Amino acid sequence: QFVTSAATIKGGASDDVEIKSIVMTVDGSSVEVAGVINSTDKRKASIETPISAFGSLEDGYHTVVLTVTDVAGNVVTVDRKFRLDTTFPGLTLKVNGNDATRDGTRVKGKVRLEGLLDDVNPHVLYLAVFKPGNEGYGAEEELFNDNTGLSTVDKTWDTTKVKGGEYVIRFEAKDKADNDSKKDVRVIVDNIAPTITIKTGASETIGHFDAKSFSLVSFKLQDAGQIDKLTLNGAEKDLTDDTFSDLNSVKPGAFGGVEGKNTLVVYDVAGNSTTLEFYLDTVAPVIDAITL
Repeated sequence: QFVTSAATIKGGASDDVEIKSIVMTVDGSSVEVAGVINSTDKRKASIETPISAFGSLEDGYHTVVLTVTDVAGNVVTVDRKFRLDTTFPGLTLKVNGNDATRDGTRVKGKVRLEGLLDDVNPHVLYLAVFKPGNEGYGAEEELFNDNTGLSTVDKTWDTTKVKGGEYVIRFEAKDKADNDSKKDVRVIVDNIAPTITIKTGASETIGHFDAKSFSLVSFKLQDAGQIDKLTLNGAEKDLTDDTFSDLNSVKPGAFGGVEGKNTLVVYDVAGNSTTLEFYLDTVAPVIDAITL
């Protein structure tokens, strides 16, 4: 049986005439804990003591011995083994393959949650999602709850089914000694893609807005969850993580722009993306002929 140092050991005995003493020891140590002889019926005695009364025991197997002596000098002993486990389960939680070591990670779509328990006697595994402040009091979604002794869990949380905002992922485990560990990580659900706006200033954009054809074009980029980066025709440009950003004065040869069709893709820090196709045209018309 697995127990913690907070566990209580109980024992009892009876005799035809009278009990003289009832004592308990662990592993034959010099520490003895005496029980109580019933004041109204000395034929009965009992003992109840926490394991911690026997000092600092190491985790592992131990033997408790109960010794009862009656007034005639007869002695009886009974022993029982137990396994002391004072070590709390070690927990590892990964979000989309990355160790969940910091709060505030932005997530989108289907999020993979992997939990690993490190313990010699696993018992319960629990994985759920809560709104901040409600941890343990009604999960938004309970993803896993098992008491068969598993050590791993691998589940998918579909964030498209919840409102955007902050959530707490809780990974909890108990071992057979009832040692309980919890690991909470806060994430921000963001399933909204960035917006791309073509700037209209005369010095910023020159061309036809409806046809999306320009000799020079500038863009305003916005995302509540912060812009991360962009690619223009596959050429990546890292941006400062912020709500607003810009890509200015795009023309052939600048930022990866080419004559003809161009593809701009803007990403936020959660990985949402928006794609905009436009044309760059810096070639003047050709006059075929002029007649009088």
